[in-house]
Amino acid sequence: MASNHLETTDSINVNEADINWNSISKSSYEKKKSNIFRRWIKRSSKIRVEVEIARLTKEMDITIEILERSKLYQEIHDKWQNNPMFQSNIGRVLGSDSNMLMVIYLLGSIESNHHSRFQLALAVLLKRDFSHWISGIEVSDPDISSTDAKVMEDLGCIVLPDDEECSREIHKPTLFYMPGAVIYEMGYIFEPNWNPTCLNQMILLTTSIENSMELWREREIITRHITALNRG
Repeated sequence: MASNHLETTDSINVNEADINWNSISKSSYEKKKSNIFRRWIKRSSKIRVEVEIARLTKEMDITIEILERSKLYQEIHDKWQNNPMFQSNIGRVLGSDSNMLMVIYLLGSIESNHHSRFQLALAVLLKRDFSHWISGIEVSDPDISSTDAKVMEDLGCIVLPDDEECSREIHKPTLFYMPGAVIYEMGYIFEPNWNPTCLNQMILLTTSIENSMELWREREIITRHITALNRG
């Protein structure tokens, strides 16, 4: 009887060991599978980002080439290079400094807007062709994506981490580039710089005041229309 009892006990112990081993093996397998899946997701995400950066970089290269050959840029380039009054104004702003910083506001996302790509292309071309005046480009815009930022940095721009809301107070010669700004947005620039010292160190490159007023009026009309629809 004792012998039978021992055999039964041994058999039970072996079965329990088998069960524990199977449980451990399954747990390890699931953990390994989960880790592999996470690595695959991470790698796939990285590949998608790299593909998107490459695509946007190519689009920017094409945009820069198209703009460089355009009549519009040729006219801008000619004015900057050959217009005595323009050069005199540049010299007045620079004073004893040898160059100035370009700060871009209201650019938008170059990833999702072809107008933004052309606006950035203009800044890049001006920096390239007039590097004796423009020392660098800084961009501040809350709509800029991580892909935008990487492509801009590859083009030589510094993307600021915080949105300055068009209100930087300047202490050295600065070219503010504000594509498509309306009149009140221009006011954000002037508010912290409304003194002779700052104004004499500032250049504002944007749409004309007349066009800015027209854009502002159009926005006001659209806003009133939307408000009326919401009330109705």
